Amino acid sequence: MVADWHAARARRYADVLAREPGDAGFLVWGDPALYDSTIRVLEQVAPLVDAVLVVVPGISSLSALAARHRVVLHEVGEPFLVTTGRRLPEAVSQGQRSIAVLLNRSLDALRHLDPDVWRIWWGTNLGTASEALASGPLREALPRIDAARSAVRAEAGWIMDLYLLRRED
Repeated sequence: MVADWHAARARRYADVLAREPGDAGFLVWGDPALYDSTIRVLEQVAPLVDAVLVVVPGISSLSALAARHRVVLHEVGEPFLVTTGRRLPEAVSQGQRSIAVLLNRSLDALRHLDPDVWRIWWGTNLGTASEALASGPLREALPRIDAARSAVRAEAGWIMDLYLLRRED
């Protein structure tokens, strides 16, 4: 259960912070306000060590993706949805036209989309030496994304990717 995992992590952090007095910082890569539990866990830690939690904003992975590709996340006057890879089919079936997707164990959900009506802007390990980007019509970009994911995983040992999909029909 996620709550148990959060509580166990909070206890470990509190133990370390109790042994090491002074100010502490947690660098969170990506989006601590989107699909991340760091803030939730540290909210549990703060009262255990009599600390005040301060969150300093940084550059979100979605902002970095849009900047790297020089693209806006939505069309003029239109919304965009932020979701996970496993919930992409649901977003598509709801008629969403601009979808930002984080947390991708695989790209299987993309393989079920009509590759002729979707455009993708993809990135992994943004802001690191192993950063990789790909974009274009889904039909053309997906093989390049597969190859880049494999290459980056082999080089860096991990990947943290995200993408923007836009329906173009």
